[in-house]
Amino acid sequence: GDRLGARTLDALAAGMRDADSLRQFFDAPESRDVVDMLIADGVILETDRNALINADGMLNPDGKRVVEEALRGRVAGSYEALASLPTPIVGKVDAAIPYLLTSEGVGGKWDVTQVFRDAIDLLSEFQAKGGKDADVFLNQMDMVKGASPSQRYSRAAQVVFNLLRDAKKAEFVTAMQKFAGQAKISADASGLPGVGKTADEAARQFLGFSVDDADMKMRATLGELILRKTDPVESPRENIDLSSEKDSAAIMEIEAGEYDRALENAARLDNKAYAEISDNLEAELADVDLQISRVKQDTEIAERLAACEVGE
Repeated sequence: GDRLGARTLDALAAGMRDADSLRQFFDAPESRDVVDMLIADGVILETDRNALINADGMLNPDGKRVVEEALRGRVAGSYEALASLPTPIVGKVDAAIPYLLTSEGVGGKWDVTQVFRDAIDLLSEFQAKGGKDADVFLNQMDMVKGASPSQRYSRAAQVVFNLLRDAKKAEFVTAMQKFAGQAKISADASGLPGVGKTADEAARQFLGFSVDDADMKMRATLGELILRKTDPVESPRENIDLSSEKDSAAIMEIEAGEYDRALENAARLDNKAYAEISDNLEAELADVDLQISRVKQDTEIAERLAACEVGE
């Protein structure tokens, strides 16, 4: 997916305007030109040509699957999240891919791919909850996560969540096309300064959100981690359940891993936000590490006690 060239993305965008999905586009004879471009870009290697492309120059079922995964994997956090979405929404995501990757190639604030990843995750959660009332879902407290979706996801992601749900495909595709078009002529893409719109102006006008809202999920996630407290571990009991204690240790290891990933995301996405809250996170990490140590120590003691009881 990283190898897609600008010419290929433009051709794919044009083809996706009338197709309901990537699969439908690659089912059409018109896709042959794009297939040739995929080969030229190195998305499909010459060594794989016979395995993925029919004699007529169109992708065979394996080829369609490979290309779908390559393209969708660039804009979705997981295939499972995408698979949970209704077909019309997946069609809109497919149509957005060329424009998202074009804007991502320009970089800086034009790169809104992460916003779409978050929106897809948000839609997946919505579907898992029954997918009925979006407003209730967004503002309903999740007792497991300790916050409502509107608190955990950026406003930008929530706007795209609603666009993917409610906007007509033609309107959505046109908005994405205009945003990517502005990215292409921007100063960030070596265009003339002052020509066209800034990334924030384009995002506000065509997509309905500010690019400055895009890091809010990261901030909210980090804030959630700061507030989250691991239940204190009790001292070994007379008839201790070893499996339960081991489960607790495993859960706490996962908690520590979430802190590590959050710190990595903070450093990658927003150095300023990282600097603001990393001290608090480090303190919480130390606390989690201490509690993990306690669980392990308690488990060792419990295992020794159990061994003594077996010996008796």
